[in-house]
Amino acid sequence: MRAGSELVVTPDNRTVYALGADGVQALDTASSTPSTLIPVPAGARKLAITPDGATVLVTSERANAVVPIVTATNRAGAPISLSGPTDAIRRRSRLWQ
Repeated sequence: MRAGSELVVTPDNRTVYALGADGVQALDTASSTPSTLIPVPAGARKLAITPDGATVLVTSERANAVVPIVTATNRAGAPISLSGPTDAIRRRSRLWQ
């Protein structure tokens, strides 16, 4: 998986995904035009793409989750909650007792 950024490209170089204030914008590289705006939870910070290009992952700090986007449909899936150490750090509690 590629490191998180605000811009990722599918392995076939056909689509660029860009993180913006209103969501993730899919851009068709052949026509250089936006094709789809994909809404994601507020607080989205970084994008990553799986090696096969099937899924774009969006981190959301506010939602404390990762949102998968299926590139075949350009639809966001259900957020995957991240709990555990990040919650403990946010609450300033001890990780191990």
